[in-house]
Amino acid sequence: MRIMAMVEKIGYALFGGMAMWAMVGTAQAQVTVYLEDDVKVTFSSGSFDNRNLNGEIQDVAIFIDDHRLLTADEVEVDSSGQPGTPDHVIKLLRMKNVYFDDLPLSIKTMFIQDMAPGVFSDLSNHSAHMSAITDSSKFTLTGMAYSAHGMSMTIDSITSMPFTFGALANGDPFLRKLGSKVENMILTPLQNRGVFAQFIAATGEQNLTLNMTQTQVNEIRNGVISTDITLNTTMKGIGNLDAQLGMQMSVDSYDKLFISDAYDLEPDNFVDVALDDMSVMFTDYGAVNAALQVSALEQNVDYNVARDQTIKMMQSALSSFLPNSARDLTPPLDRFIRDSGQLRLSAVPDRPFPFANIMQYMFAPDAAIKDLNLKLVHLPHDNDNNAETLQKAKAVVR
Repeated sequence: MRIMAMVEKIGYALFGGMAMWAMVGTAQAQVTVYLEDDVKVTFSSGSFDNRNLNGEIQDVAIFIDDHRLLTADEVEVDSSGQPGTPDHVIKLLRMKNVYFDDLPLSIKTMFIQDMAPGVFSDLSNHSAHMSAITDSSKFTLTGMAYSAHGMSMTIDSITSMPFTFGALANGDPFLRKLGSKVENMILTPLQNRGVFAQFIAATGEQNLTLNMTQTQVNEIRNGVISTDITLNTTMKGIGNLDAQLGMQMSVDSYDKLFISDAYDLEPDNFVDVALDDMSVMFTDYGAVNAALQVSALEQNVDYNVARDQTIKMMQSALSSFLPNSARDLTPPLDRFIRDSGQLRLSAVPDRPFPFANIMQYMFAPDAAIKDLNLKLVHLPHDNDNNAETLQKAKAVVR
């Protein structure tokens, strides 16, 4: 909760309190402005128009309880509408070279276009600001860098995909499509020991490079909202992970899950949220081999011995947990570990499967697999030429 409170205060500091900076005009010396008793902003130069809060400031620092939270070389903002109301829209916000004091994290640029500040600062009332997000709204983070716990991470960019909107029967805005794209997330071990470092070394790569695209498409069919979430991930030297999840729910549950405050959600609120279909595909390009090499190294055994032991452990675990389903799930896993290739897990229930029922199957997992129509299929590499094209599970494996 402390983190969320800080996020809200930052949102207020950047968006809601800039009117106070207007009286400063163009500053040549360090300027300190108190936005709340515990929120302080300093900057060395810049000016803002007090009528529309447009302007630019340099050498910026934000403090909470006299503790510096972050710094930025430059903050530029162009907004419209009355601050503090749903009509207040950030037409453009750009922050350059942002550094966080309490996190080993830096961001080269943060860019926001055509979004209401309440989307970020008023976390408990998103629905009131949905009308201020349009198909021209977007955000981009570039040049992210993080280093801690023996690992460094850099990301070239995180970018929102185009928003597509419609309207519900009562006129409320309805978000039809959204998504994000992550380009060149690079994870690099900072030391030569540890399982992660050994795994990366076994792939033959110096680091782990990921590219990800995630999309969500919502449609209204006969008064029910159908949602399809798709994730595509490529990992150099390891493999490709593609996943698709199809759900359906009422408009009320959609609002609770994706629009309104979700901190006090209760399972009873979502009895109508159900699984329509699901598909997860992993195409191996080095992960299995690297994992077995690490296992062999840790146990000080031959590679083939580590492989056979892994298969036996897997068979034993599945047989004890899923006595009826293990005979169908074990063979494709066995072949995948031995021969690599592609592993596809799909679920296509005969009718939508309520997520609330999952807890009822905790002590009867075989029954859940049957009702979900869960299937596991292995394909060798020479038959996976369509692996990069993800299809809905209903159209694939039954």
